[in-house]
Amino acid sequence: MKKLLHKGLDLSRSKTARSLYWVLSGNFLTIILTFFTTILIANHLTKADNGIFLALFTLANLLSDLAELGLGSSLSNFVPKLRAQNRLSEAHHYVATAFTLEVIVGLVMMVSLVVLSPWLSRYLFADTPIINVTLAAILTFVLVIFGFSGLALSGYQLFREVSVVNACYSVLRLGFLLVMIYVAKLDISKVLVVYVLTFSVGWIYSLIYLRKSFWLTLGTSDLRTRLLGFSSLLGLQKIFVSISSRLDVLMLIPLLAVRTGPVEAGVYGIASRFALVYPLIISSFGQVLAPRFAQYKKAGNAAPFLKRAIMIVAILF
Repeated sequence: MKKLLHKGLDLSRSKTARSLYWVLSGNFLTIILTFFTTILIANHLTKADNGIFLALFTLANLLSDLAELGLGSSLSNFVPKLRAQNRLSEAHHYVATAFTLEVIVGLVMMVSLVVLSPWLSRYLFADTPIINVTLAAILTFVLVIFGFSGLALSGYQLFREVSVVNACYSVLRLGFLLVMIYVAKLDISKVLVVYVLTFSVGWIYSLIYLRKSFWLTLGTSDLRTRLLGFSSLLGLQKIFVSISSRLDVLMLIPLLAVRTGPVEAGVYGIASRFALVYPLIISSFGQVLAPRFAQYKKAGNAAPFLKRAIMIVAILF
């Protein structure tokens, strides 16, 4: 029993366990701050406006997830191996190429949303002002580059930095909203502006850790082939998961009556956001463990690490 206890204590102090502590603590802080942010917005917007805002934010999240195409997620396969072999320059090229491809897709989606904003405003968002849909389009692009930065940091196994970046935008978002409420009456446009600004600041802050990897390049054809070949299935999975988890909030407004649709979307949207807490916690493990597994060239070599990972999860839960 004593030997087992010592082994458990050693595992709890391991590098993998410490990385999990950072990611879990960062996600828990984000969850708590998001809870207060959601309540704050709900209390200072009308029920209908809150529903429309949540639908617009859901649209931005959905499209940013689709724009990811598995490219950011695939970095956990390439970057750890290259870092282990001290091929940092090649790792930077993988990150820069993936970033460039996501920027291109993100810009296409943003421009498409802006072009379609009059139609979307009328048929999906209960005739909300077109500026709100335009702001949601800008937010989509910002979420694309912000989400990529988190995945890139995870690829480099900079898990403490991931937590700091997430905490940065969460604190700023809540703080900016409080200032906005104090200065003027809150509306959908102001909330969207706050979201655009805080996610942008979060991305800019991440450049402190990723400045050597963030430049625009399409890389070599061989690099793109390997990157897209690995990310294609991840992107397909991301499409199905994103649509199945986010489309419901978007469809409530056009499917229900004009007067009740936004209100019902607001109530449902708040509940659905709180329901994402468990998946966020579970994803923390994948965020840490995937880059670790990628360091092993053969599956058999990863068996001891797999056993340790299972024991760490058992100890934590």
